[in-house]
Amino acid sequence: MHEDSDNLNLIRCTCANAFRTSHYPYAEEIYQLADEQGVMIIDECPSVNANSTHKQLLTELVRRDKNHPSVVMWSVANEPATQEDQSDCYFNCSVACCKQHKALPCTAPPKPQPTEPLETKDQYEFPTEDTVPLEKLKLLEKSEELKQCLANPHVREILKVLDSALRPDSLIQEYMQEPIFTEFVDACLKVVQPPGEAEVR
Repeated sequence: MHEDSDNLNLIRCTCANAFRTSHYPYAEEIYQLADEQGVMIIDECPSVNANSTHKQLLTELVRRDKNHPSVVMWSVANEPATQEDQSDCYFNCSVACCKQHKALPCTAPPKPQPTEPLETKDQYEFPTEDTVPLEKLKLLEKSEELKQCLANPHVREILKVLDSALRPDSLIQEYMQEPIFTEFVDACLKVVQPPGEAEVR
């Protein structure tokens, strides 16, 4: 109880007056202290992905905390699985149509129709003489040698750094001193510029 009181005092020391309980259940003593100290709570249902126990947990949460004046808002889900087909009905149903949907279960919305792939020839906005055609870049995903290189976590880390760098050109010069990276580069060149197909300048 003493530790909970210290935590609420820390919240107030930062000039904050509210907190969200996240998806972990909080002890009822915290709500009592928040009532006494005037700290507001966004009360979140302890259910990740809104699984099969979601309704039960939400009901229990409201039943327990509804009379606490500190609870000013309900957070009904944490990381809900909104990518599922049935989620649209589950989360968007109003109270008025809840009983109707229980009697007549929802059907999944129609899946979007596949669209024709865009032509690759116009996808480069500012191509240069060194620009690799997209059809050749597409061949990289079929290279077994390249897949073996990418299996190395150090190579993947280097690529992440290069992808986020403001000046990747200077970093590439540094990484080219590492054999594992030069092996990756060679594997890429074998695909996009096979031996015997070197450009004549």
